[in-house]
Parts: sequence; C-alpha cells; structure tokens
Amino acid sequence: MKPDTPKHKNHPTMARVGAAAPRESSVLRTRVLGVFASAVLFCGPVLHAAQWYESYEKGLTAVRAGRWQEAIQFLSDAIRDNPEEKANAATYGPNSVDYFPYVYRALAYLRTGDKKKALEDFEQSDRTKAVFQATSDREAARVLLQNLDRLRAVLRDEALFTEAVELYRQREFARSAEKFRSLPAGSPFSNEGARYIALADSELKRDHTLSGAPAPGSPATRDSIGVLPGQPDTTSGGPATNAGTPSPARKPPGERKQPRLSRVVAQELPTDEALLEKGEALFAQGQYPGAKEALENFLALYPGNTRARAYLDTIAANDLTIRRGITAYLEGNYRFAIQELKEAALRNRGSPRLYAFLATAYAAAYLLSGNTERSFRELAVESYRTARALDATYVLDTNFVSPRIVSMLNSR
Repeated sequence: MKPDTPKHKNHPTMARVGAAAPRESSVLRTRVLGVFASAVLFCGPVLHAAQWYESYEKGLTAVRAGRWQEAIQFLSDAIRDNPEEKANAATYGPNSVDYFPYVYRALAYLRTGDKKKALEDFEQSDRTKAVFQATSDREAARVLLQNLDRLRAVLRDEALFTEAVELYRQREFARSAEKFRSLPAGSPFSNEGARYIALADSELKRDHTLSGAPAPGSPATRDSIGVLPGQPDTTSGGPATNAGTPSPARKPPGERKQPRLSRVVAQELPTDEALLEKGEALFAQGQYPGAKEALENFLALYPGNTRARAYLDTIAANDLTIRRGITAYLEGNYRFAIQELKEAALRNRGSPRLYAFLATAYAAAYLLSGNTERSFRELAVESYRTARALDATYVLDTNFVSPRIVSMLNSR
C-alpha cells in the first residue's frame, strides 16, 4: 500500500513556492551574516579603545593619589594595548582624549626611585613631541620639561660619583679626587663628593709623609695627624686651628707604615694615634661600625680634628642612606629600598642588619614580580648569607618579615 501523498504536491503554485524556499533561505542567511560582520567590525575598535582608555584613566587616578606602583601597572597595560602617544586619541565614537602614558609612567618610575626607566619613558615622549600638541592636558608638557634635563644630569652625575667612589675604594686617591672635583656645583652628589675630596687629599698627604717626601704645597716637617691640605701648619709655629690639641711626637721619615688592622689593634702605636689609624683601617675595609667607634674615641681626645670628623661625616651619610632604604622597604617600595641599601652596602660591608634588609627587599621584589625575576631571588639568598657570615647568630625579625621570605632566605 502506497503512503498518502500530499494533495498539493502536483499543484503548480505550490511547486513554485517549494522551489523558491531554498533561494530565500540563502538570502536571509547572507543578510544575517552581513549584519553580524558589521557589528564585529564596529565593536572591535570600540572594545580595543575601552581597554587602553580604561587602563589609562585608572593610571591617571593612581598618579593623582600618589599610588605609584599601581600607576605603573595601569599605564603599562595602556601602553601594551595602545603604544602610540598622541594628542586627541580617539576613544568612543566622536570622543577623544590627550593620551600621554609615557610621561606619567616616567613620573611614577621617578617617584619610586627607578631613574633609568623614568628617563627612558621621558625620552620616548620627547621623541614624539605629542605632549606639545595637547588640547586639554597641559600638565604633561610641564612634567616632561621639568624633569627630562634634570634627570639626565642626575644620572650623569650619579655615574661620575659612582666611578669616583670606586677609585677611592681602590686607593686611587688622586684620580678619585679629580673625578669628585668634576661634579658640577649644585649636584645632589656635591656635598658627599666634597667629603671624599677631603679624605682623598688627606690620604695623598699621608702617602707623601710615609714616603719621606713633603706633600705638594706643604712643609716637609708637617705631621700627618689631624691636618688637612690647606690648613695652617700647627707644627711650625703657625696659628693653631685645633687650639689645645697636643701634637704627637713626629717620627723619622719612612718609619711609619700604612695602617694595617692587625698592627693597630695590637696598639703598636701610641694610644691616641692608634685610635685614628684603627678607624682609618676599618673605614678602608668597609667596617663602618668599628671605624665609627674608634674615630669617636679619638675625637673625644681631639675634638677639633677635621680628618676624623670627615670620616665620621661619610659614615653618617651612609647611615642616612640605610635609613632611607629601610623606610622604603617598610612602606612596600622594594625597588627603591634595593637601590638605597645596595648603594650603602658598597661602602659599609660590616653590618649584618644592612645585608639582612637588602636580602628581604630583594626577596619581596621577587615575589611581587610573580616569581619571574630569578636574579632577585639569587641576590636575596646571597645577601642573607653575607649577613649570617658577618654574624652567625643573626636572625630575621618575623614582625617585619613574612614566613615565606624567611623560608626563601634560609634555602640552600
């Protein structure tokens, strides 16, 4: 038995409708796909604009609030999505905004102490000159003009100062003093540079005295203790600069040797002179705590001694750098803490507390990077080992250091 067939199967009109159905369905699908493609093409730039624009606005809000690390993160996100800095950057529809992420990220880097990255961003902005075409954001141009040249000068002076300090540590006193003297007046390093110049000149005079030759421009009979170049000669009847200060007995030329720690600790010199030599020897070795104690004891005997005072001023300046680094660490500004504590550790190599804080700053920066900056972890462990080598009983204060960092630093 055959199945029933629709009665309209052979109807002429219905046959035409059946034939047209596939064609109309195809047209409908084409129209729907066209609308969808147009929507995607239209929404794509809008979504892209939303990403960089929202990150940029959040970054500016963080800058205004002084939340510098947060600002760096948001502005970096904006730069990743839209690296072109320009005035009147299109956002939504007909809307636009002055878009200067490099300027404000540079400012954030500067406030966190990362001067090199700040200079890179300022120079990137200076190359495009977009800030000078701003229609509404006049602040960006001011920030750029105010900081670019100054930052270049600071980094140049910092490199010169670091080179001069290294020469001093290598006992290249003449070259070190020459480098320090080339620092321009008004440099942030000029005051400390002047202290190093006094110390270097004093060491040069000592070298002349120990070799039996007079220092340039100084009488051959001048004693080396307590007199800096350019001061009146208190041993030849001139006006005394350190009134009431007894002058130690002068030894024959060449009899005195360079200060050696084992010798001065044994006090083979007269007591007062041994204190100064001990302080100088410890200072040269970067053992600032011991140097400070010896020099302060010497100043108790000779309060007006400018040479011992210059050493102590340098130690005090280094202590200030350490305090800045520790404060930055406690405030969560780990990269600036590393910068300050690392600079202090170049000179003061005898403080376990300094190396312990440097270790925890490296460790915290490593964890904050999402465990990506492996060098920070290695430097953290190395710095903490140095602290323990200086004082085997030194332990981290868990009131300031998280258990995770303690575990990392105690790893082998």
